[in-house]
Amino acid sequence: MQRTSLSQRLPGNPFDGFRLLLRSPYLLLLALFLLLMTWISTIVYFQLGELITHAFSSKEARTQAYGLIDLAVNSCALLIQLFGTGRLIARFGVGTGLLLNPVIMILAFLAIAFSPVLLVLGGMQILRRVAEYAIAKPAREMLFTVVDQDSRYKAKNVIDTVVYRFGDFSSAWVSAAILPYGVAGLAIFGVIISAVWFPIAYLLGRRYESQSNVDGAQEISP
Repeated sequence: MQRTSLSQRLPGNPFDGFRLLLRSPYLLLLALFLLLMTWISTIVYFQLGELITHAFSSKEARTQAYGLIDLAVNSCALLIQLFGTGRLIARFGVGTGLLLNPVIMILAFLAIAFSPVLLVLGGMQILRRVAEYAIAKPAREMLFTVVDQDSRYKAKNVIDTVVYRFGDFSSAWVSAAILPYGVAGLAIFGVIISAVWFPIAYLLGRRYESQSNVDGAQEISP
C-alpha cells in the first residue's frame, strides 16, 4: 500500500520534477505519450480550421460549425464517462484505454486519405476528442497511481505543463510545414505519428499492469 505524505510538506526544489522525469523510463514514456497526443490534437485542429475557413464565408457560420462539433464532443464524452469509461477500463484494463486513441487515429487518418473532405475531418475531430476526454485522459491519470508521491506531485506537474505546452508550441511548426500539402499531408503525417504512438501506449499499459501487480502483491502480503 502506498504511503501518504499529503499531511506533510514535500521537500526539494522546483527542478526536482525534471530530474525525476529524466531518471524514469516509465515517466519518459508517459511524457512522450502526451507529446504525441498533443501533436495530433493541434495539427488536426489547424487543418480543420483551414477547411472550415474555406467552406464557410461568414464568421457566424464558422462559429456555428465549431459549436456543433463542441456540442457533439461534450455530449458524447459526458455519456461515455458516466456509463462506459469505468466499465471499459475495469473489464479490459488501462492498457486498452491507452491503445484506443492511436488505433482510432490510424483508422481515421486512413479515412481522410481516401476522402479528404470537411465532413470526414469534422467527424474525425469529434471521434478523436471523445476518445481522448472520455477514455485516454482518465486512463492516463491512472498511470500516476503506481508511482511514488514525489513523482506524482512533481514530475506530473512537469509533464502536464512543460511537456504539454512544448507539444503545442512544436506542433505549430509541424502544422506550418504540413499545411501546404493540405489534408493529404495531414493524413500521411497522422498515420506515421499514430503508428509511433501505438507501441508507446502498449508499453505504458504493460508497465502499469506490471507495477499494479507488484503493488497488489505487497499490499496483501503478511
